[in-house]
Amino acid sequence: MSRSEREHARDSVDVIVVGGGASGVTAALQAARMGARTLLIEETPWIGGMLTSAGVSALDGNDAILSGIHREFVHALWEECGGPEAVRTGWVSNTLFEPRVGQAILRRLTDAEPALTLWINTRVTEALVTDGRITGVRTEDGREVRAPAVIDATECGDVIALSGAAHRFGRESRAQTGESTAADEPDNVIQDLTWVLTLREHGPGDSHLIPRPPGYDPSLYAGSVRETVSDPDQFPFTVHPWEEMIQYGRLPNGRFMLNWPNSGNDIFAPEYILQSPAERPATVERMKRHALGFLHYLQTVCGHPEIGIDREAFPTPDGHPLIPYVRESRRIEATVMLHLGDVVDRHADIGRPMFMTGIAVGDYFIDHHHNSHLNSHGAVDICSDQRFPEIQAVTVPLGCLIPLEIDGLIAAEKSIGVTHSVNGVTRLQPIVMNTGQAAGALAALAVRRGCQPRGVNPREVQQALLNAGALLMPFADVGPEHLSFQPIHRVAVSGVMRGRDQPRLCEFRPDEEISGEDLQLALETLQRAGLGMED
Repeated sequence: MSRSEREHARDSVDVIVVGGGASGVTAALQAARMGARTLLIEETPWIGGMLTSAGVSALDGNDAILSGIHREFVHALWEECGGPEAVRTGWVSNTLFEPRVGQAILRRLTDAEPALTLWINTRVTEALVTDGRITGVRTEDGREVRAPAVIDATECGDVIALSGAAHRFGRESRAQTGESTAADEPDNVIQDLTWVLTLREHGPGDSHLIPRPPGYDPSLYAGSVRETVSDPDQFPFTVHPWEEMIQYGRLPNGRFMLNWPNSGNDIFAPEYILQSPAERPATVERMKRHALGFLHYLQTVCGHPEIGIDREAFPTPDGHPLIPYVRESRRIEATVMLHLGDVVDRHADIGRPMFMTGIAVGDYFIDHHHNSHLNSHGAVDICSDQRFPEIQAVTVPLGCLIPLEIDGLIAAEKSIGVTHSVNGVTRLQPIVMNTGQAAGALAALAVRRGCQPRGVNPREVQQALLNAGALLMPFADVGPEHLSFQPIHRVAVSGVMRGRDQPRLCEFRPDEEISGEDLQLALETLQRAGLGMED
């Protein structure tokens, strides 16, 4: 068992991970498994972040590219619940589960690592920075811990802010990024947050009607369910009938995840990210009232009082989640910033071979949430019909985790170096778990080598990840079980051979005969590299 809680505190470790969310857990596990004395600090009583504490217990994408600890987690869910079909309960995802089940699995994983110490119910209030280098953190209860490597895996990029590291927030302008999807001018518009509710279906005639919340306005939820709309075509999104809407996030054992984007419980609340811990509860109350308003609408206007809050879902008196679902946070100014063009076609710009230092994979489309009532909150107008281009399956380069200037710090969760547009794919749970695992590998190697994270050879990080069964390229047909898994991924990130890209799908097709075009590409790549095989 790992040493858990504060009685086992020490004043120095090898790696500090702040934030026990989706990426924080995988970062801590990877660092500890590589022998680094690792401290994981989480401010709530649960670990798992959006996977558990926020109630978003549905994995978006990566079904064909299970990688590393994400793969381990999914397989544990299958074993716990009775196989892949047992967790394919709703149509938003192929993997849905109850938050408590996800929490129990993650605690089993962390508790199994002797090099990993976990502090829960602990908030970091200060980053210790000396001469442009973060050297540790101080907690709210006065404890101080030092480490040569600190990973920011918080939901809002709080350590980045505390350290003074350069970062972005909101949308960049088109002039800044060159992206067609960027704003005319930079602003603080981020994706909506959501106060997710885990619901339970009770018997017919068993009413669990909640009181009308303060400020309840049923017009905010018009368009969420087809049966309540006189003219469905007036709404910019598809309006689903009740049965489809409620089945969207159906969980095992008669539970439902209420995380509905179309006139539902999404809410525009960018201030939450930038607020102090003392200020955030008031914003949480606003989110909670909005979510309860949606539930009240479903119970009354839609006529389903038998659907009520599952009071056993979370360790809270009212059955509400521990944290809101944050889709976009502060994003580090990194040594590599991933732009829209990099995920549309990784080979289009020969001068930006981002895939060569790839450390995390994803295959979801660019998914942005902006409430249809955004303007009613006084925010900048966002076209409801905004469309992002189709993308390839994505690989995230190592440089996205490394700050431009400050040393000792590594970014994870939703704070890696990507543009606002690209955040729409890198924010999803599987890819976040993958980037977290890479952050842990990078931290452990930096400590082992006695250097800064920016000084670690990307190939070493990639090899550590391959050893852990993690994919470097999003090959749907070359996973960890393949006999040639490691050599194929190594040759792919060298640029010598590439896979076959389709929209959101990449295959290596190892059994195919090599074409003349592929051979010519390999020879040209080797020539550009000076025929060097050290990579």
